[in-house]
Amino acid sequence: MDKINRIKELVELLNKASDAYYVNDNPIMSDKEYDKLYDELEVLEKETGYILSASVTQRYKARCWTAFKRWFILNQCCLQQKLKTPTRLRGL
Repeated sequence: MDKINRIKELVELLNKASDAYYVNDNPIMSDKEYDKLYDELEVLEKETGYILSASVTQRYKARCWTAFKRWFILNQCCLQQKLKTPTRLRGL
């Protein structure tokens, strides 16, 4: 199998695994297996320069930024005493 096809296969598999874990709360593989495949995908993307927009390597970075923004907003609101409890911002 060539590297481009392997990237496509890994992206599809890791997206399914991510949805199963985060959306359906029903993992289809262990964290260790996911991490191994994720690392393989990262290496292949770096070697080839071929990165799909749907790649979990791209979404992970976006999710980290989103989580940081939520944390920042939560802390700013609490500091400004606009909220009595941070649990009110769960839906952000």
